[in-house]
Amino acid sequence: MKGGGLEARHLRRWFAIAPRGPHVAAMGWAQETLPPLILMGALAVILPRIFMRFVGLSLTALAQWLVITAGMLVVIGAGVFAVIYLREGLDADALAGRPLAAAWHFVRLGFSTALIWLPLLLLTGLQLAMRIERLKGEAMAARDKS
Repeated sequence: MKGGGLEARHLRRWFAIAPRGPHVAAMGWAQETLPPLILMGALAVILPRIFMRFVGLSLTALAQWLVITAGMLVVIGAGVFAVIYLREGLDADALAGRPLAAAWHFVRLGFSTALIWLPLLLLTGLQLAMRIERLKGEAMAARDKS
């Protein structure tokens, strides 16, 4: 959004917003991009592992929790972008004028973060699926020995 980038222009046009001054572009690229990306990547790895502790050894349950986690990450990403936009000077009253357009804009931005967290989520899901199959195999081997 630095210097009235594409997204900032769309928001100003959609919400008839004028920037508040030179402090709007005060954040650098690294400060506004890296923390959300690191957060989303970490959540993509941590959330499925937490959820699978409460579910049995089922690949169906794993697939369901991966989809739920993906939805949660899109919503969290939208929230992170909304906070960034508000910190950069976007007027919250302007968002209230067209809430559906604002929500759709931030959800689209939340989906764009999938370029970072989706590969991590899929790799975590693959690792958890292999763990489930290994534990099932060990349980079957132990049952056959008895």
